Amino acid sequence: MRWKEVAAWRDRIRDADLSEVKTHLSPQGLRAIVDAALDALGDQQLREAAATEGVAYPRAVVVTAGTVETAAIEWLALLLGRGSEVIWKTPAGQPGLARLLVDLAGDLPLATTEDRSSIPLGDVVIAMGSDAAVHEIRSAAKPGAVVHEHGHAWSCAWVTDTPLPHDPLIPQDFQSPWQRLAADAALHDGRGCLTPVVAFTPLPLNEAVASLAEAMESAQAKWPLGMIHGEEAQMIRARRAMARVVGVKKSGEGWSVHGLTVEHFVPHGLPRSVMVIHAPTAEDAARCASQFGSNLSTVGTDDVGAAHAWMAAGATRICPLGRMQRPPLDRIHDGGRVIAQTARLQAMDGTWSVADS
Repeated sequence: MRWKEVAAWRDRIRDADLSEVKTHLSPQGLRAIVDAALDALGDQQLREAAATEGVAYPRAVVVTAGTVETAAIEWLALLLGRGSEVIWKTPAGQPGLARLLVDLAGDLPLATTEDRSSIPLGDVVIAMGSDAAVHEIRSAAKPGAVVHEHGHAWSCAWVTDTPLPHDPLIPQDFQSPWQRLAADAALHDGRGCLTPVVAFTPLPLNEAVASLAEAMESAQAKWPLGMIHGEEAQMIRARRAMARVVGVKKSGEGWSVHGLTVEHFVPHGLPRSVMVIHAPTAEDAARCASQFGSNLSTVGTDDVGAAHAWMAAGATRICPLGRMQRPPLDRIHDGGRVIAQTARLQAMDGTWSVADS
């Protein structure tokens, strides 16, 4: 196992100059998501991972999408720490952080490629992307390989504007509930399955939109928006036009907040664009979310008492606002325990089984 080497790699990444890394994020946004990803790889977390039962797969392939630049980091750290040789398959033409992280890996057996022919090399494959992309990855894996699928999912918030205890991982000037939600929306520029697509709230729509808008403006000043694709900009304009007719809208450079009625809710995330929907109770909000099937991932909230409603709606993780895009290393994700998915278990009779719970 290589846990000490992984810890040293983590520290080199934290100290690295990211100015030459080309991504769709602003420099401040890139630094923020890298720091957030590394916060989950503390010494205690790595010790707990090392103590978890399991035997390394000889070779692992991690396939990532282009939306969340740091999505691979936790998987790479766990697989390398276990002792696996790791190939990181990145989207074609979007190397992002990959080259830098491989350069910083030292003697760790980490390589990166854009070639799909790497997928059949894995004894275990971590597949991330759209449902269609994940299906293609599974089809490309070699017979007998273990494939852990992480396809389409979406997240939301339930905000009552109840103060939360101080969180040292969140900037001091982003500690209120609406500020924490804006910080969640700012990381990764609002892309990825852990970003808050919508904030449900029992507060009057005008009041909630105004509070979130003020917080989004502050988040833009701290972590400026990066690049937006043409299709994304078009969809934001369409949402803004709808809010102008049936709800409330506020926007500024690099952000928008759209207060809509529940009938117009669709769980589709857009860069720094958050919907706000009035719901009298958490149960009402959860019922609205549950109508879109089993893809609800994380719910960020300031209302501890609402957890049961969101669990009933199928949420796989419920956390305080400000932690939506900062998941713990040891967690259940898409039905399986993250740490366990990076190893296999050997039974007493010598047969192998996959650690997936």
